[in-house]
Amino acid sequence: MLTRRGVSILSSTLGLVAASTLAFDGVFSTVALFVLSILGVESILYINSSRRLHLVKVEVKSGARTAFVGDDIPLTVEFTNSGSSLGPILAIEKIPYAFKIHAPNDFWIESLPKGKTTTVEHNLKALQMGSWKVGEIELIITDRFGMFKRSRNVQSHSEIQVYPSMRVGEELLRGRVHIGMKPLKRSTVSTSHGSEFSGIREYYPGDDYRQVAWKAMAKSPMRLPKTKEHEYEQSLNVTLVVLNTDTTGEGEIGKRKLDAAAELAIVLAHLAVKTGGEFQVVYSRAGRGERADGSPLHIASRIYNLLPDPNLDLDSVMNTAITASKPKSLILLVLDSPYPRTVDPMILRRAIIKYQFPHALILDTTSFISYSGEDVRVTQASGIIGNRELSHLEEVLSQLASSGISAQICTQSNLVIKALDAFSRSSLVLET
Repeated sequence: MLTRRGVSILSSTLGLVAASTLAFDGVFSTVALFVLSILGVESILYINSSRRLHLVKVEVKSGARTAFVGDDIPLTVEFTNSGSSLGPILAIEKIPYAFKIHAPNDFWIESLPKGKTTTVEHNLKALQMGSWKVGEIELIITDRFGMFKRSRNVQSHSEIQVYPSMRVGEELLRGRVHIGMKPLKRSTVSTSHGSEFSGIREYYPGDDYRQVAWKAMAKSPMRLPKTKEHEYEQSLNVTLVVLNTDTTGEGEIGKRKLDAAAELAIVLAHLAVKTGGEFQVVYSRAGRGERADGSPLHIASRIYNLLPDPNLDLDSVMNTAITASKPKSLILLVLDSPYPRTVDPMILRRAIIKYQFPHALILDTTSFISYSGEDVRVTQASGIIGNRELSHLEEVLSQLASSGISAQICTQSNLVIKALDAFSRSSLVLET
């Protein structure tokens, strides 16, 4: 393939030859023919090299088949030449948008001798959950002057499964998250009102000092405070319903509405471990309601590849949630209803009939989509759209409230906090 540079070089050289011939100038003719001969030799070398480009084998090896959002993943690309020596070769690695590469995705291989392997190593940072294929490489061979170019796409896919981040939930499990609300109960509490003595655990700030296990603390290597713990008499079962409609894919990479819902699911799964209750997440896949329960890691392995479902059937999802939920359990609904969409409250009221506590978390689209730029008209338009969206969400909130369903408008930054607040308030209702 002749490049633009090649067209310019060849046309200039041929013009020089023609001018020197017409002028009967021997010096210019000699120079022009010399340049033309150099270009001819490079063209022949390029043709021979381009014919052997298919003999280059490319293998992409990922340092991890499974990772979490925020992890760095080592990636190794190996180039092996089974033909004659080649070079230089430009390799362009096509990275999925869910990853950030820490180095340029294009690099030159100056020489690729026969039978030798050249290795290029770099790291990818996982930005968004999902199942992703890496390893699509475009090889480009050219001559020294850049006149000709031939490319070849190599598919050496290495699949990486990226799970939602577990860090927030793990911090919650260790009791290190403070959100300015009533403290969340653990599955065991340090109080004599518990049913039976359960064991010894690490001390949490705010625990009763009378329950400190002084002997266990003295025996610990680091002399860390230890606390006696007792089984808690009752816990709260939670079902998270993620209504993953087609609009839940809105948002920046790794910060979509669906990503926020997945993060909430992991936090609540850790919270179930902490309180001793049962947790499950219900969602839609291909128009049918599905559920996942178990450990936080198991739930992450089930929802990491969850996609917006344009065929979501609210009846099917709610039937799955209500059937799988026990009486006196909390049902949290992550609801996305941007303008002008509405929700039928009567479908959500079915949970009340089953003596369950539904609470809707309505996503604020304006907190997931940002408008940037210096254009005043764009700024004014985004303000108008944002105000209309908030007014619409207030109407949805009012409709749900009139049907006896508690609800809150949640932004990207406070979704987890408001869900935990709903959990805490539901715990108080259950205790009374």
